[in-house]
Amino acid sequence: MESVRTAPNPEHYTCVIEIPAGIIRTSVSRLDTTEILLDTRVRLKTTDRFEVVVEHRDGPSEVIHARFHSSGEAGVVLRWDFQHPREMISLDRLLDAPFRGTKGRKLAGELEEALKHRSLLVRTSAIAARRDSVRVLSLSVVKDLIQEALDEAIESSVRQFDREEREQLLRESESQFRDRLAGYEEDRENLNAHIEGLKQRVVRAQQLLEEERKTAVGVDRFSLSEKTVIELEHRLSTILDAATLKGQVSAESEQALRRTLEDVLDRERERVRDLESQAHNDRIGVLDKKVGRLSRSLDEARQERDRAQSFARKLEVSSGARFSRQGFEPGLSLSDPNRVVKLRLLTDLVDENRQLREQLVNSDGEGQSGAFSRKTKHN
Repeated sequence: MESVRTAPNPEHYTCVIEIPAGIIRTSVSRLDTTEILLDTRVRLKTTDRFEVVVEHRDGPSEVIHARFHSSGEAGVVLRWDFQHPREMISLDRLLDAPFRGTKGRKLAGELEEALKHRSLLVRTSAIAARRDSVRVLSLSVVKDLIQEALDEAIESSVRQFDREEREQLLRESESQFRDRLAGYEEDRENLNAHIEGLKQRVVRAQQLLEEERKTAVGVDRFSLSEKTVIELEHRLSTILDAATLKGQVSAESEQALRRTLEDVLDRERERVRDLESQAHNDRIGVLDKKVGRLSRSLDEARQERDRAQSFARKLEVSSGARFSRQGFEPGLSLSDPNRVVKLRLLTDLVDENRQLREQLVNSDGEGQSGAFSRKTKHN
């Protein structure tokens, strides 16, 4: 038959239950593995069942099912009505709470009391009826044996860890740290190279933008379209035919010829100015967008570099190691892990520069095949 365990200090416990009249909190007069005695005079029914919350002042708080058993001058008795095996474990934790403390610490000064509490009280007459002689260990001997076993286990585990694992763990940690730091250093160097390239591209784009903004649209630079040339030929032939029929070029014909040329050339100048102004504005817009895009790329690259540098510094500080950085030089050798990224970056830079030069050359040479300039003088 299993012995009944009783809590040594029931006054250290409190109980919370919910009854029809409301929730009450009461002190505990007795607590064991079968029942709990509450210091209260509330009236309960024999059919009442509860979820009892039992709390230890320096230990755990557990919820256990119980049913009403009896009441009297001492208080109300509730019998445990376990609904799940874990409730039995919860009750054991409550009974062991005085010997563990709030943080699971064994109270060295109460080891003897704990052994007494866990021991089973048996009468000597019952032992004599079954055995002629028995071996006896005093509590002090038991405590010494426990302490010796603990010391031996601690010494063995520490010694084994120092000899077999300490150096290996240190080597592995140092190797992993070096690898990670090398990777971040390479990333930082690549980002620095990328930032320098972006800076140069931004400066060049800004220079082109300023040059384009300062460029004035030439008044005398224009070209005649095919339609205008045909119109001019038709009108001039009409005037010349009329002068030929008369046999002489009159002042009226000369004025008509001048007005025709001035009218046609003025309209062509206006058209060419509009075209060049539009092309000028388009080039400025393209360069503005390019400068903005390069500036954003430069900012993002700087932020990424700063993050990599910050993380590398944190790694150095956290490990307390200082490594030489002379071995982490970027390059385009075949063994460089970032060789493909660098080649792609250089290719993009060359392509964008080539496109920009072609765009500027095409815009400057547009319409030069039919261009001509002329000044008309009024006599």
